Parts: sequence; structure tokens; C-alpha cells
Amino acid sequence: MFSFSWWRNLKGDFDPKRVSVFIWTVLLLFFLGGRAGFFLQRIEELRGEWAYWFYWWKWPGFSWLAGYWGGLLGVLIWSVWQRWRFWVLVEEGTLPFLGWSLFYFLGSLMVAGSLQSFLLVCLFLVLILLLIWLSGRYRSFAWYKSGKRGFLFLVGNIIFGLVVLAWGIVKLSFSLFYFWLPFLFLCFSGLALVYLAGGKLLKENFLFVSFLKGRRSSKNEEKKGRDKKEI
Repeated sequence: MFSFSWWRNLKGDFDPKRVSVFIWTVLLLFFLGGRAGFFLQRIEELRGEWAYWFYWWKWPGFSWLAGYWGGLLGVLIWSVWQRWRFWVLVEEGTLPFLGWSLFYFLGSLMVAGSLQSFLLVCLFLVLILLLIWLSGRYRSFAWYKSGKRGFLFLVGNIIFGLVVLAWGIVKLSFSLFYFWLPFLFLCFSGLALVYLAGGKLLKENFLFVSFLKGRRSSKNEEKKGRDKKEI
């Protein structure tokens, strides 16, 4: 369901066949990243036995957060390699991915019944409803002048990053996956949102300033030419 929804959203912007290859590549990196993160979080328990990483049936486990980083890295690499627009790729995949994540943690809640799974289900449900509401409105925001795609992705990341940071602080866990990476990604998302919001305005101001400088330099050259003639 997730892959089909993402493919349907992207087929109008890119070649549908290449979109399918792209999505399966991202899913593969999502799976590999999730398994690698699960292993790194339990490296002492597994005593450095990398063979356990491949034994899914004997040692099942998956880190959703690490899988997210892996999948996002795949999107970035593909966008640079194929020269596809990164913000379009992540924007069109945001709601499908959140929907899949909601069912993923709902299943985890039904199996484990943990408080963390319950809170994540509530979080993803709120995020989905909020982003659906914003999807038809954010281009009309006065402060979001560019109207570029990427807004839903960045807002979702900012909210999720704040929640993960708060959870890590409450648990006094300052690990790589639950503090430092969310903190860095939160900073990146905030700066990227400011850039997308004012990108058009900044560009227009830059062109206007360059135009004024050009006019000023041409006037100075004309004045110098007239002074030389008078001399």
C-alpha cells in the first residue's frame, strides 16, 4: 500500500518504471538500515557476532528510526544520482510513509502492548491528520512565499524530532539514535524550512541588489568618463 501510494504520487513527475526501481531501492535501504540499527543498539548483548544480523528468523528485530535514516539516505543518493528533485520525492512520500508507520506501530502495540508503541500510534495519527489538513493550505500561507513542495515533509520531521528528543531527555538517553541524530535532523529541517519559505524572496532580493549595484557602477563609470573629458 505504501509503495503503490508513493508510486502513484510520483508517476506524474518522473518515469513510472524508474519510480518503481527507486521505491524498491529505498525500501531495501530502509530494511538494511533498520536491521543495522537494531544490531548496533544491542551490540553488547550480541557480543559482536555479525552473523546474528542475517538470522532474521532466529533473532528478529528492527529499528524503525534507523530504517528511516537508511531510507532517507537512499532518497538523497538517488536524487543526486538521477538529478531528481529531492523535495518532490520526500513530499510525495510523507503521507504514505506515515500511514504505513501507523499500521507498523499499531501491530507492535497489539503484540507487545507497550506504552511507547501506544504513544507512537497516537503521534502518527495526529501527524497524519495535521498534514492532511495542511496539504491543501500551506501554499496560501503568507510566510511561505515560495509554495514549494517539501513543506509537509519538513513540518512532520520537526514535530517528530521534537517528540523523540523529549522522549530521550525524559528517559535520560543521549544515544546516537534517540538524541544526536534527531537533534541534528531537527536543526536541518528547521533551516531547510526557512530556506524553502524564503527562497523565492531571497532570490528576488539578491537579483534586485545585484541590479542596483550594476546601475550604480555604470553611473560611476559614466561620471568618471565625463570628468576625464572635462579635464
